[in-house]
Amino acid sequence: MSIRRAFTLIELLVVVAIIALLIAILLPSLGRARERARTVVCGTNLHSMYTAISIYETDSDGYMMPERVGVEHISANMSRWYGAYELGSLYGGGSIQSDTDPRIPAIAARVEKILNCPSTDHPGGSTFTADYTYNQNMGDHRFYGGNGDMPDASKAPFVRKAGLRRTLLVAMDCSVTTDSNTDHFSKVADLVPFDGGPTHRAGKPHNQNKTANMLFVDGQILNDNPDKLTGNDWLIQPNLAAGTSSPFGN
Repeated sequence: MSIRRAFTLIELLVVVAIIALLIAILLPSLGRARERARTVVCGTNLHSMYTAISIYETDSDGYMMPERVGVEHISANMSRWYGAYELGSLYGGGSIQSDTDPRIPAIAARVEKILNCPSTDHPGGSTFTADYTYNQNMGDHRFYGGNGDMPDASKAPFVRKAGLRRTLLVAMDCSVTTDSNTDHFSKVADLVPFDGGPTHRAGKPHNQNKTANMLFVDGQILNDNPDKLTGNDWLIQPNLAAGTSSPFGN
């Protein structure tokens, strides 16, 4: 009869040490791979947004999808770029005519899912939320005034894509804040410093909080350090003269 020899304590400790060493070697690589996958998913979200913007442009005589539109019986939240009336309808929600439309909860869930960056922990809920911030210079209906008011110079007229520089920033990752204005920006000062503070609307959720995904007018999606925007308002405001070269190399 054969005798089965058990592991000695030293042998068990050696095996445990080898396993611990392998885990220590593999975990950082797995973490980097996971973050790369999240960055790709985020970029895919922005590509989906660009597709929707292109559909809007085609259906609207070449105009870019505005940051905000004015629609009777539709609340400001739902008439913003990520709301039921704009992206919601472009993502298959159909025409929304009122805040009481029964389709709105389903549309909200669809938009939130499409605009969910896995590297950002933005709160969800009954209102529309997005993990991105959008360039207000693409259009804001309040520019045109209302109720006899003069046009508001701090807002922006609707613009056609054909007249825009291809390096103009359209949207990018949004920081986690409670500020109601995080969903849009109109100048670099709205974005920097990128500390997630209540007045700084962009974030750097990728590559260990070093980079952000950015969508430009020509459809390019770049993952880079958004600090490069500093001093380059021409990348955001279409009425400014273009700089000699883009800091992002695009």
